[in-house]
Amino acid sequence: MDESLLAATQAKQDAACQTNLKSWSPIRAVLQTQILAPST
Repeated sequence: MDESLLAATQAKQDAACQTNLKSWSPIRAVLQTQILAPST
């Protein structure tokens, strides 16, 4: 595979991962809060 194409693909995947992490972080924060402080 062409190196520049590989680099572009990697950059796209990295950007997608960053976007996914940003959209998931509020949910993860809520989950962590519920796990750390269970409502019992």
